[in-house]
Amino acid sequence: MIAFRKTLMVALTVGFVLSLTLWLAVKVNGDFAQSSASSYMGPLVRLQQSGLDSANRWFPCASDGSTGCESYKTAPAIVIVNGIVFSAILLVPIYLIRKWTTTLD
Repeated sequence: MIAFRKTLMVALTVGFVLSLTLWLAVKVNGDFAQSSASSYMGPLVRLQQSGLDSANRWFPCASDGSTGCESYKTAPAIVIVNGIVFSAILLVPIYLIRKWTTTLD
């Protein structure tokens, strides 16, 4: 049971770090490069689609473009939902890698 908890913690950590990194990549691209037509923007947005959909459901102002929907409201929703989704996807591969390379403590 302890091995599964450690694996779950590793999967959650990797999932949330990946989620935060992808969100920052989109944010930095929008702030500095200001080019949404870049070849890598499509895959970045597709990877974060679950978080973007959840943020649009929780904060309808994000989808209709009205004011009062600042980044400090929607960004945590995007990062949290994507972190949970990425962690769930990464749980099995991380468990298998840890099982094959270590004794899982």
